[in-house]
Parts: sequence; structure tokens; C-alpha cells
Amino acid sequence: MRGIEILCNPASASVVQSGMAVTTFAGYPGSQGEGDGKLTDATFACPFGVALDDADNVYVTDAQGESVRKISPAGIVSTLANPLDSPGGIARDASGNLYVASTRTDKIFQISPSGALSSTAVREWGGATVLPVGVAIDGAGNTYVVGRGTHAIYKFSPGGAASVFAGGEKVEGSADGTGAAARFKLPFGVAIDPDGNVFVSDEGNHTIRKITPAEVVTTVAGAAGVEGASDGSAATARFSHPAGVTIGPGGNLYVVDNGNRTIRMITPDGVVSTVAGTALATGAADGYGAAASFSDPYGIVADKAGALYVTDCGNHTIRKLIPSIGTRTVSVTPPPMVFAETGTVTTLAGKLGEGGSVDGTGEFARIWSDTMRAMDPDGYLLLAEGYPTHALRKVSKTGVVSTITRENNANDTLAYPAFTFDPAGNMYTAKRRPGGSVEGLTRRDTSGNVTTIYAEVYGAPGLGRIVADGFGNVYGIDGDQIDRITVSPVSATVFAGTTASFAPRYHFDGPGPVARFQSPSGIVVDTEGNVFVTDAANLVIRKISPDGVVSTFAGKVGRSGTAPGYHSAVVDGTADAARFYYPQGLAIDGQNNLYVIDNHTIRKITPNREVRTIAGLAGVKGFADGMGAAARFSRLDSIVVDKEGTIYVGDNNTIRKIVQK
Repeated sequence: MRGIEILCNPASASVVQSGMAVTTFAGYPGSQGEGDGKLTDATFACPFGVALDDADNVYVTDAQGESVRKISPAGIVSTLANPLDSPGGIARDASGNLYVASTRTDKIFQISPSGALSSTAVREWGGATVLPVGVAIDGAGNTYVVGRGTHAIYKFSPGGAASVFAGGEKVEGSADGTGAAARFKLPFGVAIDPDGNVFVSDEGNHTIRKITPAEVVTTVAGAAGVEGASDGSAATARFSHPAGVTIGPGGNLYVVDNGNRTIRMITPDGVVSTVAGTALATGAADGYGAAASFSDPYGIVADKAGALYVTDCGNHTIRKLIPSIGTRTVSVTPPPMVFAETGTVTTLAGKLGEGGSVDGTGEFARIWSDTMRAMDPDGYLLLAEGYPTHALRKVSKTGVVSTITRENNANDTLAYPAFTFDPAGNMYTAKRRPGGSVEGLTRRDTSGNVTTIYAEVYGAPGLGRIVADGFGNVYGIDGDQIDRITVSPVSATVFAGTTASFAPRYHFDGPGPVARFQSPSGIVVDTEGNVFVTDAANLVIRKISPDGVVSTFAGKVGRSGTAPGYHSAVVDGTADAARFYYPQGLAIDGQNNLYVIDNHTIRKITPNREVRTIAGLAGVKGFADGMGAAARFSRLDSIVVDKEGTIYVGDNNTIRKIVQK
């Protein structure tokens, strides 16, 4: 069945859209800087406020970079104005002038359409610690500024006259009312609808407030002092430290729910829903709806088409949210997955979601699937449990689970985090404590003789995964670097990458010391001594030659396979055209084919760099045996391949078996 495209593709079936597709628009997750250039080549330093003009230029205040950046429709990032002390909110008037809040100096500065920064503040307060954050401008040219430090909302007329629009200046609270009778607590973002109503995120109260042109303040969503993440009616919905707000087409109000790391939507009839992110989940993942993740989002603005731009300070990126076509059932067809050597999936041992340390056969055994490490020369899968059992267990190819050794020593927190076999059958084991220090690296030969290579591996404190080649070397993942330990004579060196705190976590190919990784996860070595690594956060598979030169073997850095309107698709094909979502576990067979855990699927990469999905459906979580795309995986966490090419994966406390056809 090589190269056969599945005609009844489940990916073409109806799915329910209820969120927005999130992409990384500019910057690179985790890469902080002030560099201009193309979208993902540019770097930011805690982007904060965001605004748009009529020509679709995006303007961003770079808080730690103390500048205002401009992103053109052609995708070029440039520095428009600097320096600006602690730039926060940003807004644009009808004449094209930008107004930027300088939070630390209690001033508002103006940037002309030509990019000229005013030498003096156009709006300021005398002696008050206002801490201006949010800025918005109405159709009449009035400027509204959120005074976070004074718990008040200010209004400046086009002529510059200032007044307190709402709130008791320097008096915090949560009361509704008119003008100065109302109370706010640490207000943050501000937006204005076409009718002149002002919406404010009341961060300290975890609510969204509305101020009419007559200065009447009401609470439109959330409950004062009650933090949460629930959707529903405006009265029952809950927020956690809401930040930026914006009005989208159709009158929907969008809220950056900073404490929850999500983007929320409030419809004109008062229904609150989460359109992107999962409450309290921090990350940098692109994807659809709840599959996406953010890290400290703040600013937000909507364009004419309804797309949202969000500043993701913690990731140093600008995210773009593409609107769905409504909460309804639609038919979508992502890039086709061509199933070469389609795998048939069955459950070998364990029971879904029920972890434990109970011997038995098949579904009557209980295991912790994330402890599966390797297959021994006799064909048994080996599982290494940590505290408190410290058990070494094995699983036969017929699903019989038994315990080899069990320490049950509550006072000894030594575990077996990593072990592997070299081609000759020698077993290497690295023990460590939960704090990370490796307590020993040993080798047991085929006669059972144990040799201590290191009593304490000071040079490799984080060997969470190890692999051995046929030339006397052991390789291990140590943070963002790959270590090599030579067995005879004993030596430990950094093979590629670095864990130095000052080094950027990015993606660089080249000689070992120059190369950079970002959250490497799986590691294997082929018959020629090449090391392969899943570079998870960079979304690629890396190759390290025996002389330490790093190259990108498959995928494109920072580019996932998300298809618009579809939940996290993957793209198969040649290595350069293929896309990965977040590759993690890695295994290799005797013909040097690689097998990758990626987004609820198993991917295969041939030696000639062809990428194919052999089991599961990208982005679709479940638990079902079957062939190819009909199979479903719940929570893949480990992978091993035997000599016959049969694949074994740990999946939410079960062992699944995949036989290739």
C-alpha cells in the first residue's frame, strides 16, 4: 500500500468550529531582541501594546526594547521610534498620529505619520503617579487613558484639556455609578465602540466595565473580586486579570484574559466564550482554539476582516488569530496524509488512564507508560519506574507484564531515568535523583558484568534520554545540548548545543558549539554513527554527524503544519516540504527509518528523507485500535521499534502495538 492516498479521509469529515486559528505572526518564540527584518527573523523584547492603521500596518510597543516597531503588509519589521521609556498602550487618531503611553514617566507621546517622535509629552499629569497603560481615541479625537496607578479613566479633548472621565481618582473599588462615583481597581485596557461607549478591563476586579458617553459605568461581564475561567452568560462568566480589549466587526468585544493565558469573546448579547488558548496553559503553540497557547499576552487589536493581533510578551512574539466562520459544522480538507506502509494499531497491555505497578497480562496489568525506555536483546520492552517503587519491569510481545526488580525504598529517591542498549547488547543505565543530578552511569555486558563508567556524572546533570552507538559512545540530552560520553578511555564532552544561561534558545545549524536547540526531546543513533534529535520547540528533526556537525534533517524551523480551519494538521512529503506540529519521542529501526511521535500521530522518515504519517489523525485525540488514520491515540509519551519493524508506543498508561503493512 505504498503511496496510496486514503479516499475516505476522516480529515475531510465535518468538524465543529468554535474558536480561532492562532499563528505566530512576527518574532520567534523565546528569542528576545531588538532586531528588524522579515517577520520571523525579527526579534522583540516583551511586545506590549498594538495598533493598526488603514493601510494594514501593525504598530507594536516593545516594552523592554523601549521602542515602537512597525510591521508592514509586506511582512517587514522596522523600528519606528526609540527610545521611549516603558512604552505601554498605543492608539492611532484619524490623522495617522500614534499616541503611546509611557507608563513609568506618566506621559503620553505622539509619533507623526512620518515617524517623528515628539520631544515633549502631548499629554501628562503633574505629580500624580498615574501609571498610564491603555490608550484609545474616539471619532471626535478625544483621547482616553487608563490610569492604573490612580484607578481612574482620563479623557483629553483634542485641545489637550484633561478631566477624570470615570472613577474616584486614587480611590480603588468596584462600584458601578456615574463619573467619579464609580470605582475601579487597577484598570488596564480600553476600547471604544462606534457609539462612543468605552470598555475597560478592570484587572484588579477581574471584570469588564462599560462607560457610556454620559459617564455611566456598569459591569458588563464577570463578578468583582471573583477570579476564574468559566464561559457562559456575562453574569456567570469569570476572568483572571483581564488586560487588553478591542472591538471587532459585528460589535464583539475581545479580551486578553492574561491570568488564564486565553483570548475571550463577549458578544453584543452578553455571551462569553474562549476563542483561543486553554485556561492556565502556558506555551507558544500555534493551532486552532484550545490547541494554541500563550505566555503573558497583553495587547490586542482587530482588523477590518476580524483577524486579531495579540502581543505575547512572554514569548516575545506577535500572534495573529484568524476568525472562524461561526460556531457551526463545516467541512474541511487539510493537506492529504499519504499512508505508506500503513500501520495497524492494537492495545498490547495496560488500561487507558489507569496507571500503576501491577503485573498481569494485557488489560489486567497496570503500568506507567511514560517509563518505557527500550527493548532488550530478547525482545522485552523495559519500563523503569521512579519513586516510590524504583521498579524495573518488562513487557513481552504477547502483553505479559512482570517485574524484574523492585526496591520500594521510600528513603532512596534514585530512579532509572534513562537506559539503552548498544548494537552488541550491552546495557547502559544512568540513574539520577528528581533534582536532576546523575548519580551514576553503568554498563552491563551480555555476560552480566557491570562496570561503573561514572560514579557521578557531573558533566551531564540532566541526561533524561540516552542512546549508545556501536563505536563506544553514549549520547544524552542535557537541557538544550547533546552530550557525548566516550566509554574507553572515559571522557564527557558537549557534542552539540549549549545549556549556558546567556545563550539564545534558537535554531542554528553548524559545528557542535555553534548549533542551538530548543527543547530537544527524543534521541537515536543510526548504524553509521549519525545522531538524530527531535527539536520539539523548533518543530524540526535535527541530524548530528559523527564529527559533530548539526543540520536540519526534516521540517522547517518554526513552521507547523496547521491548516486554516482545521485542528492542527500535519504535512507529509519530502523532508523540506514536510511539517511537524511538536515532534517529541523518537525511535529508529535496523534500516535507519526514523519514527516520530507528533500531534497524536506516528510519523515515519525514511533514509532518503521522505516523511509519511502511518497511524493516527493529526490533532484528533482519542483511543481506538485500527488501521492508519482510523486509529486514535490519547497521550503518546514513548516509542520503541523492534528488529522486525514493529512499533510500540506508550499511550496514557497503555502500550500500543503498531504492525506495519
